[in-house]
Amino acid sequence: MGKIGINVGEDFPAEEVVPPQRGRDDDICRDREEWRAKGRAFKEDIRRAAHKHFGEHSFAAHNGFVLRIVLAVALAALALVVVPHVVLLAMVVLGIVFFMAHRGHFHHHDYYETPRGDV
Repeated sequence: MGKIGINVGEDFPAEEVVPPQRGRDDDICRDREEWRAKGRAFKEDIRRAAHKHFGEHSFAAHNGFVLRIVLAVALAALALVVVPHVVLLAMVVLGIVFFMAHRGHFHHHDYYETPRGDV
């Protein structure tokens, strides 16, 4: 079935069918596999060089050094967070005690019998 406005002739033959390009997908897959293989080989080279120069043990976990540093930083951060709350709580408690003492007339002058001027 022909379309209106399209010239069918020498430039656009009507019977010509474009063959599907299946080779392109295969090339892309082959390229990807090739890049993956190169990436794996590079990582293995790096690992072999690291083991050759630094040995077989991990320095990150050597004697728990990193773990101790992380724990110390975490405890310091926790202390910095908790200290203001402890100080604030102590101030609130002292404020309540002083307020109750003031309202209840707990003063050191209240404990002594002093003459009131009519003596």
